Amino acid sequence: RHDLNAVAGVSYQEEKFTSGCVQAKTFPNDAFVDLDGASENSFFSSRNTETTFLSYFFRANYKMADRYLVSLSFRSDGSSRFGADSRFGNFYAVSAGWIMTKERFLSSSSWLSFLKPRVSFGETGNAGIPDYGYMNLVNAKHYTDKTGFYAWRIGNPDLRWEKTAQLDVGLDYGFLNNRISGEIDYYQKKTSDMLLNRSIPMSSGYVSLLENVGKMENQGVEFIVNATPISGDFVWSINFNITYNQNKVTELIEPITYEQSRVEEGEPIGFFYMPEYAGVDPDNGDALYYTETGETTNDYASAEFRNVGSPHPDYFGGLTNSFSYKGFDLNIFFQYVYGNQIYRMQGIYASNNAGWLDNQTKDQLGRWQNPGDQTDIPQARFGYSNGDRMSSRYIEDGSYLRLKDVTLGYNLPKSVAEKIYMQRLRIYVSGLNLLTFTDFNGWDPEVTRTGTRRTQTSLNVQQGVEYYATPQAKGFTFGINATF
Repeated sequence: RHDLNAVAGVSYQEEKFTSGCVQAKTFPNDAFVDLDGASENSFFSSRNTETTFLSYFFRANYKMADRYLVSLSFRSDGSSRFGADSRFGNFYAVSAGWIMTKERFLSSSSWLSFLKPRVSFGETGNAGIPDYGYMNLVNAKHYTDKTGFYAWRIGNPDLRWEKTAQLDVGLDYGFLNNRISGEIDYYQKKTSDMLLNRSIPMSSGYVSLLENVGKMENQGVEFIVNATPISGDFVWSINFNITYNQNKVTELIEPITYEQSRVEEGEPIGFFYMPEYAGVDPDNGDALYYTETGETTNDYASAEFRNVGSPHPDYFGGLTNSFSYKGFDLNIFFQYVYGNQIYRMQGIYASNNAGWLDNQTKDQLGRWQNPGDQTDIPQARFGYSNGDRMSSRYIEDGSYLRLKDVTLGYNLPKSVAEKIYMQRLRIYVSGLNLLTFTDFNGWDPEVTRTGTRRTQTSLNVQQGVEYYATPQAKGFTFGINATF
């Protein structure tokens, strides 16, 4: 009648990163490129960082009468990225569930197979900041034949763990002998002590300070349904899921801008903050922008910076259809995202009115050419900026529907497989990223910029930015699974 299990433990994690780089030039010939054969060492650098985590954790699960469920957990995590007074963060969670269909008043139901309401609440921590985040750091540098130190990063001894508390209320269900089943969830996530780089006056010798600056909230609904419309020799099953999420920064010391992305109280994190593009002046082909008063101007410096879009989708999810008939099986998976915007940053180089930087996209053929032309593409002016600055001109709808995976397989009958001394033999062919339906003009609406040596905080804020990111490849696989 009573079932209790518990786990307690300790974990220790240590990471070390070491890199070195040496460059040289002026070799005797192209065939001899060993570094010690160069007449000049033109550049050298090295980097060494280290971080450690120490964690204590405990979890207990209790079940009574196979229908009443309770779970408790606690963990204490310590990170060397925080100062001695704030190194450890304590996080807990509690959840409860009730399998109602095992009660007498529902156990005899002919149409209700499974019903389980559940609720949970817990906290998690985030330490995704640079190593030695709390310390003032200096760096060594050489210039000509001299070396010295310079101030590199200002520390913050008051840094502490970013915490996220989440409430989840859900219902697992099954009908008609679980021919239809799924989950419905409402969640609310509140993040406090957000870790972000806050801009500070450059007269201090630095440009930013890493701080716990504010609070953020995510709330939404998730819905999952599994169904088997047809069963027997021919089986058809469906899995559909959809998630709606709303993000908002609820408290912030002051607005923070990361290039084209901004964090501001009352707005979704990382919304696009830049001048709003107003099209083209039909008289002279100039790019136009909106000013604070709502008028238009061809002077970029007079344009007002505004909220011109969000990288967060209204909803997203997937759809899987699976079919089987005797030895054949077919699996088709679609995924979708709707309502988000993408800043096509590569546009300021590849769609910039022949601004001399990169090859131009074919939409530039529709540019302004003569007085009276009605178009959104400014006049082409080689080497002269005309609408190629950061603006909503390059904000695009990032919604898409993608045929992510298709797999067709055949299982050889067991009697036939045994004749060739096998227990099982399956032949299959699959295709990945076969079709994408989208209005996005970039290479891939699912892939955005990652950049080099970017911190986790900048990755969290600078979302939905596409800048020559390598698109996902379309792939085909043929395989054989054999069991002897």
